[in-house]
Formats: sequence, structure tokens, C-alpha cells
Amino acid sequence: MVWAALLALAAGSGALKPLKPDVVPRIPWLAITGLVLIGLALATVLGRRKRGRPSRPSSAIRTPQAWRSRIERIRHEGWIDKGEQVKVCETLSDAVRHVALSRFNVGSLRLTTAELLLELEAHGAPASFCDPAQDVLSACDLVKFAGVRLDVTELKGYLETALILVENGEMEEGPIGSGPGASGVIEGAVPRWPA
Repeated sequence: MVWAALLALAAGSGALKPLKPDVVPRIPWLAITGLVLIGLALATVLGRRKRGRPSRPSSAIRTPQAWRSRIERIRHEGWIDKGEQVKVCETLSDAVRHVALSRFNVGSLRLTTAELLLELEAHGAPASFCDPAQDVLSACDLVKFAGVRLDVTELKGYLETALILVENGEMEEGPIGSGPGASGVIEGAVPRWPA
């Protein structure tokens, strides 16, 4: 419409010859509509891609049984003997953090080890959980972030400690280590807390 008015003004001034009605320039509505639709489609695809991407592969809440089977898989597949310490420590750390979250209702999985331990203390977690959890998480932090290589027997001890924490995390009542048959001694684990 604007184009038609401008053309009419130009034609009236004598600067342009009148155009035939079929040659009058029209706004390319089809092209504009196509560009808008393509833009909407791209925005939808990119928006879904961002929302659907998990922050961490292991961030989904798993049951203690699932974590126990993952730790058992580490043992059976020989990840420690193969030298895959970072992979082992990522799994152990995630397992202990998930147990802390599910058992003591700790705020988030994204807490640092120090923040997690403070949250555990604030939520009334017993020392029989906090002390071994601190040992496992601190050792895993050294392996993951500082590149420290632990001794194989020491890493196997941390694996056993994490397994005990996960197994005791399945209990719904009583402090960790007080369930039926629990002796308070973790066989094969690195002794870092009083038995």
C-alpha cells in the first residue's frame, strides 16, 4: 500500500511514467512469511536442545541399589587395576553424594566437598557417615582435580568404604552402621575413623 502511494506520487509529478497494474511492485509476502517460519523453527529446535541437555551425565537421582551395582561393576571390570582412577573416583563421589542427598536431604549435588559436609552436619548426619564420606570425597577430589594417583590398595579401600556407605544408605531407620548384622568395622577398607 505504501509502495502504491509512493508510485502514485511519483507518477503524478511526471517523474515516472504510469506503470501497468500487473507490474506494480508488491511486498514479497511469501518470502517474509518463509523467513519468519524458518526463524521460529530454529528458535524452537535450539530452545529444546538447551532445555533437554542434562548438566551432568550422572545427575539423575539413582537408588542405592543402582549405585551398589555400579560400584560392583567397577570391582568386577577391574577399573582400578586398569588405571582408570578418575573414572572410579567420579563414580564413587557421585554415589556418596547421592546417598547423602537421599538419606539426609542435603540441598544439592553441586556442593563442594566442604559445603556438603557442612550441610550433612546441619542436617544431623552422624559421624559414622560423615567421617568415611569425607575420606572418600577428599580422596576422589584429589584424583579428579589435582591429578593425584592413589595406591591401588588405597583406592580399593575407598571403593569398599563407598560401597558400605551406599549399602547402609538403603536402610531407612537408625544411624548408619547400626543395622542388623552391622559390626561397625569395614573389612578391607582404609581405617580412617574409629571402629
